[in-house]
Amino acid sequence: MVGWHPAERAWNGQAKLETGGPYLDRAAVAEGGIHIYGAPSRSLDEWFKVVEGAGIRFHRCTEAQNRRDVSIGGAQAIAFTQSCSNNIEIWDRVAIFKDGYGVGFWLHPTPGAEIAGRDRALELLEGLEWRTD
Repeated sequence: MVGWHPAERAWNGQAKLETGGPYLDRAAVAEGGIHIYGAPSRSLDEWFKVVEGAGIRFHRCTEAQNRRDVSIGGAQAIAFTQSCSNNIEIWDRVAIFKDGYGVGFWLHPTPGAEIAGRDRALELLEGLEWRTD
């Protein structure tokens, strides 16, 4: 991972999420750019709808495709893909939830590597430690 840039401010749950925007932690990996954000939530299902919905609402993405339910560092998670901006872009996304808080993770894969990108996103998250401080 290279070029880590922390978010400039906390996301309020409503503002538009954009690549390079103030609400996203971001970095680059060989497979593409990654973006991370979070907010309080009541359940994995609710948080999944927030992550999926942000793509739909802000970037004309499809509903979730290629869904995979997993556990990451003791947290429940749903990984999926979305085709956005009239199929111009593909995003691999992971919605992670634990202890009343959700984390959204996006990986922008190379074209044609949606499933491999989704699985790589999960690999990158394998060492996640959920901290409460």
